[in-house]
Amino acid sequence: MQIVPDGAHALRRLAALAADRAAPFRDMTGHWAIRYVSYAYEKGYTSGTGADTFSPDDKASAKMYLTFLLRALGYNDKAGD
Repeated sequence: MQIVPDGAHALRRLAALAADRAAPFRDMTGHWAIRYVSYAYEKGYTSGTGADTFSPDDKASAKMYLTFLLRALGYNDKAGD
């Protein structure tokens, strides 16, 4: 069975791939996911694991994953949501 993404998911994916964005993370240079990470940074979904690092090859913890998800849904952890 093939799963086809809904339209909104497909548009977000295309938006992430469409432009060459520069992520502020020095450890993302040349990484295959730089466009996705840059898109997530622009949208405020991630702020990295340090001032200028993202740690793209580390496993994301459950807390990190949940933070990404809640920020994408519009919650603001800095505002106490």
